[in-house]
Amino acid sequence: MFKKITLLSIATSLALANSFSVNEEKYELDNISVTSSSLGTNNIDYVDISEKASGNIRNALRQIPGIYMGGTSNLNQKIHIRGLNEKAINITIDGARQMGNIFHHSANLIIDADMIKAVDVGTGVLSVVNNSGSLGGSVAFSTIDAIDLLQDGNLVGGKVKTSYATNNKEWQNSLALAGAHHGFSILAYAKHNSYEFGKSANNQRIGGTDGKDTNVLIKLAYEKDEHKVKLSYENTDYKGRYPLKGEFGITDNTAILSQSTPRKTLIFNYAYNPSDIIDFNLKFYNTKHTLSHQFTKEDILLADLKKPSTIKDSNVNTFGFYINNKTILGNDEINNTLRYGVEYYKTTGYNSNIKQFSIDNSKQNVSFTPMPNSPKDKTSNFSAYLEDRIKINNFYITPGLRVDKYTLDNSGAKKQSFNNISPALALEYDFTNGLNVFAGYQKAFRGPAPVEVFKVSQIVTSVISDDLKPETGSLYEGGLSYNYENDDLNIQAIAKYFYADYKNLIKELASSSGTTYVRKNTGGAKISGMELFAKLAYKDFSASFSYTKQDTKYKDGFKTSSKNGSTSLAKGDVLAYTDMGDKYTLNLEYNFANLDTILGYNLLAFSSKTLEDKSKRAGFGVSDVYLAYYPSYVKNLELNLSVNNIFNKLYVSHTTRGANMGANTDYEAGRNIRFGFAYSF
Repeated sequence: MFKKITLLSIATSLALANSFSVNEEKYELDNISVTSSSLGTNNIDYVDISEKASGNIRNALRQIPGIYMGGTSNLNQKIHIRGLNEKAINITIDGARQMGNIFHHSANLIIDADMIKAVDVGTGVLSVVNNSGSLGGSVAFSTIDAIDLLQDGNLVGGKVKTSYATNNKEWQNSLALAGAHHGFSILAYAKHNSYEFGKSANNQRIGGTDGKDTNVLIKLAYEKDEHKVKLSYENTDYKGRYPLKGEFGITDNTAILSQSTPRKTLIFNYAYNPSDIIDFNLKFYNTKHTLSHQFTKEDILLADLKKPSTIKDSNVNTFGFYINNKTILGNDEINNTLRYGVEYYKTTGYNSNIKQFSIDNSKQNVSFTPMPNSPKDKTSNFSAYLEDRIKINNFYITPGLRVDKYTLDNSGAKKQSFNNISPALALEYDFTNGLNVFAGYQKAFRGPAPVEVFKVSQIVTSVISDDLKPETGSLYEGGLSYNYENDDLNIQAIAKYFYADYKNLIKELASSSGTTYVRKNTGGAKISGMELFAKLAYKDFSASFSYTKQDTKYKDGFKTSSKNGSTSLAKGDVLAYTDMGDKYTLNLEYNFANLDTILGYNLLAFSSKTLEDKSKRAGFGVSDVYLAYYPSYVKNLELNLSVNNIFNKLYVSHTTRGANMGANTDYEAGRNIRFGFAYSF
């Protein structure tokens, strides 16, 4: 018999914040430690991703309350939390911030699901710890370490994995090797992924084709006594032929162009933990994300491409560091957990390798003219914070304060600075019968981010942001949770209400001449809603259900005109395109221990939603089934099978740009059968 705990088995929280945790427990899952708490974040562990045979991070995250994720390819996967898009969310990979906005028709998250061992999702922002710049939440990805692959004290180990998906003929193959000796350890991981166009339920092409995605991850670490040092390098690249605007559907007239999105991340980390007084962490990182539109001559001629008239690499580079410490004072009944530190990051957006092209009259030849690199748009932020989680028997009070100094260096314009103080307060009380109540408040702050890089080229001579105010928000949430556990039965439930009032949201606009790009404050938005989660586990059976509801009310703002002469209210760029319908998820799972098999079912459903312009987002329900087999007669062998969208439902994610369904709609994938195996040694 084997023990298994999945995401929805341990993630009870619609959570207060990353730093709060009560009733904390640790579970060992194939040498991977997963921490969950009734007032913490939602965790996805490596076993959960593997067993559900997700293949991508979208399928795993969409099951979490408060999280919305759509997009039909890795080039278009966008995370939304509580009515806000990824621009308003702190996304990190091993602590390295993933900043910037390269192109609004494509995604900014470049990550390989196979190398992820945990995902911590914080809905809401109620902690001041390393949360500068977030208006709506955080998503922290953690990648595998050498120790995760070393079993039973072995000094050398590894894992080989392969999978195939029928919808887009996708092959994924990866190999991870690890070794350890006298405190030193090394991890080397490599993956290759090939695919073609997928199909929606109505046989419309989706995603991209000629895929040649690659990923390399190398980690070196040394540990002695209380000291830990780690150096890692990752190079992930999605490479294939995609539509220029990935968030729209593919028609017979859609230009399919060669594109790649490499991300290179270098991280150094030092940790020192000799006592409860000193739990010190120092991290330096640099990450560069590029959207490369180096279209070939064949691309340009085949598409008769006239716009854009340049090929280029659009880049976002972020350098940053953290210096943090945690101090615990007191005893079991009364204690203080202090978290304090500083953080700095600098983000630069720019275009390089720019070439202007033209097609001759015969439409058989293309000429390229090199152009100078674009001006650079730079931002930086320095913050210091202090948070104290005070425990008095069963009562917890957590005050926090963060101070930010944010600097904007406009392309072709003057520098601007913004100073801000962000207070936070969280209250919790644990009853002895498993019931917990909580409430919290924080003032959120976000300085103006670098402008959309794709639109800033040699044509744009300046970016104007005069009299710009930073984006701010007042965030409130509260609720209750319940946990009951004995040898055979576990019951978990949580109910949560949230409300956020955002002000001075920023919109990026191009001038009529196209030579100037403007940042302007548009007004604000009020977002409210609730998140419910319940789970029952009895012996080898588990069932979980979640419900998410949100409503966005736009306020103030100004009117903008489109090319066809219509006008609309300008909304902040951090907001989702539209409000979304009520979200429901259901997970049923049974562990057939005598058969070494786990069988599960997932339901994802959205109610229909009538929008402000009276258009309507259609509701839908999608069912998936999955099976994981761990043959007891072959140690460390894992076989997976999943069928996503088992009834071949035609549907559109509520995160897409338009509500109407038509030829230009980015439909989600139809039925997809994925099978694979993994072997650890």
